[in-house]
Amino acid sequence: MSTIHNPSQFNPQAYDVVDYIDAGEVAAIWSGYNNLARQNREDGCTEFNATAYAAAQAAEKAVRDTYEKYFGVRSCPTQCQHCGTGRARYFAVAFHKPTSTHIAVGHICADHRLGLTLDQYRFDRLKERAAALRTEQKRDAALAVLAETDSVLADAFDSANFDARNEAVAIARESLALGVTADSSQAERDAVAQSFRRGIALLGSIAATARRYDYVVSDKQRAVLVSGLGKSREFAALNLQRVRDAAAARAGLADVAPLAGRVTLKGRIVSLKHISNDYGTVTKYLIVLEDGRKTFGSLPADISVTYSRSAAGNLLQSYDPVEAGAIVEFVATVEQSDRDPLFYFHSRPVLTKATKALHKAQQEGIAG
Repeated sequence: MSTIHNPSQFNPQAYDVVDYIDAGEVAAIWSGYNNLARQNREDGCTEFNATAYAAAQAAEKAVRDTYEKYFGVRSCPTQCQHCGTGRARYFAVAFHKPTSTHIAVGHICADHRLGLTLDQYRFDRLKERAAALRTEQKRDAALAVLAETDSVLADAFDSANFDARNEAVAIARESLALGVTADSSQAERDAVAQSFRRGIALLGSIAATARRYDYVVSDKQRAVLVSGLGKSREFAALNLQRVRDAAAARAGLADVAPLAGRVTLKGRIVSLKHISNDYGTVTKYLIVLEDGRKTFGSLPADISVTYSRSAAGNLLQSYDPVEAGAIVEFVATVEQSDRDPLFYFHSRPVLTKATKALHKAQQEGIAG
């Protein structure tokens, strides 16, 4: 090593820092390529990734061209040309103006000892990239250990990562298992895809978070990962059945005239919803009619009135809420939904004449 750059003769004003290099950059390039190749193998992609390989080769060539440009060789220096310390990782490339040569100054000397003017932002980013690579290598090592100590969880991570990277493939796989193919209706494909898209995103998110913590997970996270897409499969099967039931109902009612105007409705309440506005709170009911069609709206107020006698003989009137499961019959104005020909909205409900007569008879009987 030349002595003109050593500590006793070093003059910072004689140098200009022109670049920053990482001695581990070539190894990092091929580490990234090897990780991609490993993922391809795990994903069942047996084709050689020529594009990625060519990109890695081009990146390595660019780095080695830089070495040759400054130092005349295609390998990175590993020794600081100021203090002589070997095995340095990061270097500032300094141009020595008196001799018109470039030297590699290790990051410790460049940062703390020489008083060189550095582009500190570029130097810090160089070291941060390398630190990030070391972190990823550490996480890969943690996953390899997990494969030996808890193979079930390691397999769950592999499945979650595969599905997250290949969502369309995973959805197609799960859809096929449920009997949904490209020839199925759009509604069936959408119902299944929606269920699995949520499950895949959840598992992928847990796997990504776990990787940041070196694959240490809570008991709850482990249970979710190991169960995989089990819940999604249940939801997808339910949604698929609903779609198919609705399609069958539409087919069965294809020749039935749609409801219109004031009609008598009779059916079973399946759910209710309390809606508040400026005029107060009103209860709306979802009702399945006898022919399978559905309607949504309020019920006549009289439908919930009941009569009784007190111990003293006084006539009492009370309002009992109508619960899900009750059979109701009333007259209302209906309007067909724009989206679903089997769904209606009803308004201005009143009791039918028969129901009114029944209520009157009950009242008279109690009153008499």
